[in-house]
Amino acid sequence: MPNTIDPSRAWEPYTPDDARPWDLKKVGHVYRRAAFGATWGELEEGSKLGPDKLIDGLLKGGEPSPVYDAETEQFLNSAARKFNVGPSVSVVLVSPGVTRYI
Repeated sequence: MPNTIDPSRAWEPYTPDDARPWDLKKVGHVYRRAAFGATWGELEEGSKLGPDKLIDGLLKGGEPSPVYDAETEQFLNSAARKFNVGPSVSVVLVSPGVTRYI
């Protein structure tokens, strides 16, 4: 019989302890699960923050980047034209995560 996992245990929040410490390996795992890696400095900072503060910070996101936003808007406009979304479609990045097609 295969090992089974108790669902109530599997969905408990992670709490570091001596058997499962919050270390660089776990910090790296969080960054990889968030769909991007981390620099060495981010790994060190994440280990100092602890799991709750690190995850809260990743979910909140950083400050907007005018250069990134402008380049993203240019890319989205180009993609809209290439894939013929419409003859006069323009993509406007209203704010991080909010895009409007006009």
